[in-house]
This record gives sequence, C-alpha cells and structure tokens, in this order.
Amino acid sequence: MRKTKTAKPAVNIEKVVSVTDEAGHPQAVRFNDSTRVHPALKEYLCYCMIKSANRMKTMVDEALLPLQLQTIHFGILSILNRGDIISQIRMGQELGIDKASMVKLINKLEALKLVERIADAKDRRIKLLKLTAQGKSTFAKTKKISADVEVEFLKNLNCSEREVLRKIIPLLLEKK
Repeated sequence: MRKTKTAKPAVNIEKVVSVTDEAGHPQAVRFNDSTRVHPALKEYLCYCMIKSANRMKTMVDEALLPLQLQTIHFGILSILNRGDIISQIRMGQELGIDKASMVKLINKLEALKLVERIADAKDRRIKLLKLTAQGKSTFAKTKKISADVEVEFLKNLNCSEREVLRKIIPLLLEKK
C-alpha cells in the first residue's frame, strides 16, 4: 500500500470570512492574516496602529505556543504575578473579558497548573485566583519571551525611537 503525501501549498491563500447577523447583514470580517497591510493604507495612523498591534500579538502568540499559552494568558499571569489574589470576576472586569470567556481562560491556566482557584472565605460562590509556584516560573519565561518579541518587533526603530514609543503608547490608553 502506497502512502500519499499531502503537499502544502507554496502560497498561503488568504481567506476572508464575512460575519453576518440573522438577516444576512454584514457585521464584521475576520481575516486569515490580520497583519497584512497594503501600502496605500500606511498613511492612516488608526490603520497602522491596529495592524501593528495585530502583528505584535501574532508574534507573541506564536512565541508562546510551546508553552500552550497566548497573549491573554500572559496578561492574566502578569496581573497575578504582582502578588494580588483577585477574584475571577474582577480579573475579567480588569481585562474587559466576559465571564464565560474568563472561565475558559482560567480553566486552561488551571489545567496547566499555573493558577489555582481558591474559595472566598466570605462567599463560597466567589473564586479567587492565585499564581502557583509553577505559574511564577512560567510567568518568568513568558516575560522573557515577550521581551524578546518586543526587541524583534521594534528592530526597525533606533534606541531613542523605541523609548519614545514605550512612553507614548501607554498615554494613548488613558481616558481623559
């Protein structure tokens, strides 16, 4: 019996999936590669910022793949690494994540033995989150991975441009 090999395509064909509501009206479009940028759009700050963020997130996600983690997991581990014991609900609020998605994220971290849920002494329904020893070790690894990706991502900038960017971007996230 002969084995047949499935050839991988030489070119990655981008697929665009249109998301519609019940009436068939377009609601959103999901891209196979959200980091691609057409040169005509590089003059628009909003477009460039979104694409830059998508590109960096993709780079971090790919780098965290061997640890079975994603960027959002790094965010959760970062918050917990501060030493705070925070409720699962509060964590979701802090990150802007709905309850159902938060449960799935914490389930994943708990299965990897990075986070443990602790019952609140005052209210058994509330689950508090605590970083485990393995979680602290893994956080240190993810922090290094994130820093390495940042260096790669910002390689086209000189040292002073990188420092200015690091100072300016957080300012854009503040509400006034």
